[in-house]
Amino acid sequence: MKRIFNNGDFQQGGRLNGGFWQKLGSVDRLSSIIIDDDSVVELDYGQMGLMLLYGLAEATPPEGDLYDLSAYGIPTSSRSGIKKVIQAAINSKKPLKRMPQGARKSFPKGVTVGSVLKAVSQRHPEVYPYFNAGIGMKIMRLESDILVDVLLSLKAKGITALPIHDAILVNANYEAEAREVMREEFRLKVGLLPEITTEHP
Repeated sequence: MKRIFNNGDFQQGGRLNGGFWQKLGSVDRLSSIIIDDDSVVELDYGQMGLMLLYGLAEATPPEGDLYDLSAYGIPTSSRSGIKKVIQAAINSKKPLKRMPQGARKSFPKGVTVGSVLKAVSQRHPEVYPYFNAGIGMKIMRLESDILVDVLLSLKAKGITALPIHDAILVNANYEAEAREVMREEFRLKVGLLPEITTEHP
């Protein structure tokens, strides 16, 4: 595998690429890959982008789903679109003028990108100053560093793991141990304890 950096800057990007399993869908990965003669689980950092921003801001994120903007007029059914808007705003160097590709269909008629971002600013005032600052690739570098540290820590324990950007595949028998390594490496880098979700075959 290799790390891919962006914009001619080793401080931007850095995700691990090249593994055949990264091109498979989640169902295919979990049903067809075996590590150490057993089935695998996929462990995924939840709400990674916003959690990394809270770490940079040295602030504590609010409880619950960070993408839940229902208290500010955006329905929970729009969650996938909210994620796309937030990711686009983190990567953009200027305020968004329109919905990012694929986001529009997630929102009811009349909801604009401006109203979504206003709701985000109300839900996440501590980190909203990082939006529209073009720091997405720097955030990705931190994410990729965490994954590399997770892989090395697991390797030191004799546990094989396959990386998928902000997730790993690991032998199901090591789920609990791998989860704890992921939490600790994130805490060391960011200062917060992340949510980790599990997908089983």
